[in-house]
Amino acid sequence: MVGVSIVCLILSGLVAAFVGIRKGFWVVSKDKTLFILGLFWLVAFGSVFWSQIPWVSVVQFWVFSCLPLSVLFFIGDGEDYEVKKNFAAVTILTILSVLSFAALIQYYLMPEMLYHGRVQWPLKNPNSLGAVFSLGAFLALSQWFKTSSKLSALSFILILLGLVTTGSRGALGAFIVLLLVAMFMLRKEIVQFLSIRKTAIFAVVFIGLIALITFTGVRPDNMALVATANTVVGEHSLLWARGDIWSGTWKIIQDHMWLGTGIGTFPDFYAEHRSANDFTAGITAHNDPLQFWAEMGVVSFALFYMFIVAICVRTWKALRAVHDQKLRAEIVLSFCALGAMVMHAHVSFNLHIIPILFISGFMIAVWSVATSCALGQELHSRGIPKADKLSNARLIFSFVNVSVLLSLIVLIPFVSNYHTKKAMQYSRLSNMEAFSMHVNYAKQTSFGLNYLPYVLAAPVQISMLEYDLDILMREEKKQRISQIEAMLAKAEALNPRAAGVFSDRAGLVRVLTDNELAYGDIDRNLELALKYNPKYLDARLWLVRRYTKRGAFDKAIEVLNDGMSWCRRDKHSVKVCYNTMVQLHLQNGEMDAAEFMLKKLKMLDE
Repeated sequence: MVGVSIVCLILSGLVAAFVGIRKGFWVVSKDKTLFILGLFWLVAFGSVFWSQIPWVSVVQFWVFSCLPLSVLFFIGDGEDYEVKKNFAAVTILTILSVLSFAALIQYYLMPEMLYHGRVQWPLKNPNSLGAVFSLGAFLALSQWFKTSSKLSALSFILILLGLVTTGSRGALGAFIVLLLVAMFMLRKEIVQFLSIRKTAIFAVVFIGLIALITFTGVRPDNMALVATANTVVGEHSLLWARGDIWSGTWKIIQDHMWLGTGIGTFPDFYAEHRSANDFTAGITAHNDPLQFWAEMGVVSFALFYMFIVAICVRTWKALRAVHDQKLRAEIVLSFCALGAMVMHAHVSFNLHIIPILFISGFMIAVWSVATSCALGQELHSRGIPKADKLSNARLIFSFVNVSVLLSLIVLIPFVSNYHTKKAMQYSRLSNMEAFSMHVNYAKQTSFGLNYLPYVLAAPVQISMLEYDLDILMREEKKQRISQIEAMLAKAEALNPRAAGVFSDRAGLVRVLTDNELAYGDIDRNLELALKYNPKYLDARLWLVRRYTKRGAFDKAIEVLNDGMSWCRRDKHSVKVCYNTMVQLHLQNGEMDAAEFMLKKLKMLDE
C-alpha cells in the first residue's frame, strides 16, 4: 500500500507536469524554504549511495519522498491550486472525521483493539495517530475561519475527541501549546469572529471534552493517564525510555558523524548500542532530527533546523505584511499545525509515517502559497521552450514511458518486501511450497539486491543438506556447501549486520562438524548474531545449550539473564528463558535458585 500510494502521488504530479507542457509553462514558487526542503531531499537521496544497507535505504527514501512530492503536487499548477486545495481539505477532514468517530467506537465499545487503553487503529502506534489528528484539527480550524461552516466546527470537535482517545501526551501537549500560540497570534481576528461569550463557551467545551474522554472509557489502564500520574509523583520518567534510546542513538552518531549510516538503517545499527532498559521495539530513535543525523549525517540535521528557522522567519514577514483576515488565519493555522507536528517529532517518529508526511506536505503547500500571497510573491510562470512544437502523440508517448519507468522504480522494492513478508508467513505455517515461491519472487523482483530472501532460504538449504549428508557424493556435497556459503556471503555483503546470516553460518558449521562441543566458528557466529540482534532468542538459547554442555553454567546463566532483559516485553520469550533457567539451576544442583525461578514463572501466568 505504501508503494502504491507513492506511485499514485508521482503519477498525479506527472499529470500536472503534462498539463504544464501543453500550456507551454510551469508555475514555480519563489519560496526559498522549499529550496531548503529540496536540499534535504537531495541529501536523503545521496545517503542511499553511501548506505551500508542500500536496499533498506531505497525503501525508506521513497517513504520520506512522500513529503516533498506532496508539496510539489499541491502547489502544482497555479490556475488549479484553489480547487485542488479546497477539494483536498474537504477530503482529508471527511476521512479524519470518520476515523475519529471510529476511534470513539473503539475507545468505548471495542477494548480488545486498544493498546493499553489507547486507540491506534488504523495505524500501528497511538502517537502516530495522535499526530495525524493534531494536523487535522488545525486544518478544521482553518476551514472554520475561512467558511464559518458548522461542518468544519463539527469536524474539529470530532477530530479533537479522536486525538484524546489516542492517549498521546506528546501529540495532545504539542497541539494545546500551538493552539494557544495560534489564539494569541489571531487574537484580533478571534474577537471579530467570536464574541467573548462564544469564546468562553468554546474554551469550556474544549477543556470539558478533553477531560470527559480522558477520564472515561472501558479500560482503566489508559497509558497516558497512568504515565502522567506516575510522572507527577516521581515514580516514572517523563520521557519513558527515550533517554536510553537517545543515548544509543548518540553512540551511532559518534561512529558515523558526517555521512550517517544511510536513511532507514537506524534499527540495524541501534541494536548494537541499545540499553537493556530500552523496552521499545528499537525501530526508531523517537526523535526525528536526531535519527536524521544518525542516518544521513550532520548536514541533514543542520538542514532540518534551517528549514524550521526559514519557516518562522517567512511567517513573521508575511504576518507583518498581510491585511486580509482569512489569509492571516490560514498562514497562522498552517504554521501552527506544522509547529505542533515538529514539536511532537522531537519525542516521536512523525516524519517516518506516510499519512503524517502526506498531510504535512499539504500543510506546507498551503502555508507556502499563503505566505507568497501575503508577501506579494505570486507564483510565477516559467516558460517551456518549444513546448508548442511538441506533437500530442510524441508527448503522450513520452509521458507514458516516464510514468511506467518511475512506477517500476518505486514499486520494485515494495513488491520484493511484500513477497518477503508472505514468505515469512508461510514459513510459520510450514507451507514450504508457498514459502519457496515467495522467496524466489522476492529475490527476482529485487534483482538480487534484497538480502532477506537469502537469509530466509539459507536455513532451508542447510536443513536439506543435513538430511542428505550421508547419501551425497563428495563433489555434490561440496557443490551444495559452496552454494550455501555463496548465499550467505551475498546476504552479508548486502547487509553486514543481518543477525540471521551469522546464525545460519553457525548452523552450517554444526552440520559439517562432528564435534558439537567444539569452540570456534559456532560460538563466534552466535555471539555476532546476538551482537546485532540481542532479541534473537533462538541464537541465545543455542548458545546457552553449548555453554551448558561444556559445564560453563555461570556463563549460560549470564547469557540467559541478559536475554530476559532484552525480551521482557514478550511474555512467551520471558517464559522460555525462565524455564531454561530452572533447568540450568537443577542441573547445577541449585535447588533454592530453581525454586525461586519457578515462583517467578508462576507469577507470569497469574
